[in-house]
Amino acid sequence: MILMFVVLFNQDSEILSLLLRAGMARQLNQVHIAVALVDEALALNPHHADTQALKIELEMMRRDRMDGALQSHEILSLILNNIDEFSADYRFNKYCGMLLAREPSLLNETDVELPVVYFDRSLDLLGDDDPYEQAEIIYFKGQWLLKENRVFEAADAFRQVVLTNPEMTWAWYYAGQSYELARYARTSLHYYEEFRKRSRFLPAPTDVSLRLTTSLLRALIDPSNQKVGALLNELKDTQAGLGQYLEASGALFRANQLEAACLVLESAPQTGMRHGLFQIRLFMNLMALERFEDAFHQVSAAIQETNVPTIRQRLLEFALEASLLSGHPQMWEQLPIAQRELADESPNGAWMRWVLEHQAGGPHRDVNEVLSLWPQDELTSNQVENVKKIGAEAACSLFVSGLYWRYHFFRRAVEAVRPHALMKGAALEVRLTYADGLAMMGEYEAAFNTYRSIQLDHAFSADVLNNYGYFLLESGQNPVLARELIEESLRLEPDCRACLDSLGWAHFKLGDFQRAEQFIRRALARDKEDPEKLEHLGDVLWHLGEREQARKYWSLALQNMSDFAVNSRYKIVLDKLDPP
Repeated sequence: MILMFVVLFNQDSEILSLLLRAGMARQLNQVHIAVALVDEALALNPHHADTQALKIELEMMRRDRMDGALQSHEILSLILNNIDEFSADYRFNKYCGMLLAREPSLLNETDVELPVVYFDRSLDLLGDDDPYEQAEIIYFKGQWLLKENRVFEAADAFRQVVLTNPEMTWAWYYAGQSYELARYARTSLHYYEEFRKRSRFLPAPTDVSLRLTTSLLRALIDPSNQKVGALLNELKDTQAGLGQYLEASGALFRANQLEAACLVLESAPQTGMRHGLFQIRLFMNLMALERFEDAFHQVSAAIQETNVPTIRQRLLEFALEASLLSGHPQMWEQLPIAQRELADESPNGAWMRWVLEHQAGGPHRDVNEVLSLWPQDELTSNQVENVKKIGAEAACSLFVSGLYWRYHFFRRAVEAVRPHALMKGAALEVRLTYADGLAMMGEYEAAFNTYRSIQLDHAFSADVLNNYGYFLLESGQNPVLARELIEESLRLEPDCRACLDSLGWAHFKLGDFQRAEQFIRRALARDKEDPEKLEHLGDVLWHLGEREQARKYWSLALQNMSDFAVNSRYKIVLDKLDPP
């Protein structure tokens, strides 16, 4: 018995010596020597947890360097065997999560769980004994979550890491990145700035990217001339490419900072690549600023420069749109006639050209000619049917009003349809557009009088009932009547997404948050990416005390705001999600 103890003691001492030497060799980057020493230790005792752990670490290092003897699936098999043998040792679950996170193809080749399962299991086995080791596991978990675009969970993971071990410098960076993707502009900026303070050296690409990102975040939070000027200076000083100018302008446009977005685009380098997406962004910026003539001249010049038919066609449609909204339809005639005729090569272009001809008051084609060009197109068919149903004048005005509405020019939208909306026997669509525009302008009494007038002729219109009810809620007047109107709209159209959301909002205004949640969730099930519905659900959940879930939906609302649309709610939602 004593002899066996001595033998085991000597064996353990020899293994310990080999492991110490292997560890030193690894620190000196002598990985092959370290592997040889570990293999020698395994020959003495293949069931030694520390030896197996070091073996796996070394093989993963060699795999990363592409000079290992073992393939990835062989390393995974080794790890899984050790998980079975040393079920209480947290390290092997950690290694499994790390390997699967690095090489996700292994998830398809073998019967394994997702990396996050192994990381969580490793944390459970580790317990609270070693906070720094905990932080490292959570760091690896956060990287995988970020790669999978699970940005809320990733942000929380990296936040935990820096709280536990603030010396893990890159955790600050990844926290900033995660919060940025989740649209927490202020929190993201905090983590990025802390990362820069703690970094002794940054690779040039990371440094440039960080400078641009932080200057953009500052401009998003505070669109003052100083912050926007600083962003422009960073773009210039870092010799940013056109793509980075486009990215910055898109973010600013999404945040409803239209002047700043346009300034960034107009400061972009003069290169041969200024077409396509650049022209679309610049056009939309100019239009959103009501610079219709500038927008027309911008796309007119771009039309001359492009030989790509699809881009040229889109630019022609833009030129038509600018001419229509400017109130000067003759502006379109500045283009050569050969180019103007090319507008008919798309259904939208053909229809807009017909509207422009009609608005100009001169000779114009019969509307059926437009239909004959694109007989199978839904847009063209619907618009032509509208002309036949409500008359050419009203149909054209309704279309132009819709274009104004897109840019949130509600007063212009109202003026476009006013003459037709006030005529005796005016079409429902025209009167409803007029009422909605008045409500969006905040002229509630005029809007409500119009809704009530429409109800006399169209008592069973779900759209009228819903819109009237919704704007009653927004005005703060008579939420009980608003709820009754919206309930009636849902009886008429049980699957109406807007009506479901409106009824949920009515319950919210009346303090019945649980009922509000039910209806808004039903609306979202039919329209998962609508920013308004996402914001509404966030508001409801906040009042139900579900703060983290509320933030998630506000974040999703911001993420789903398009950088090709005017978003007047951006700042409001940001301040709820990530307050100053």
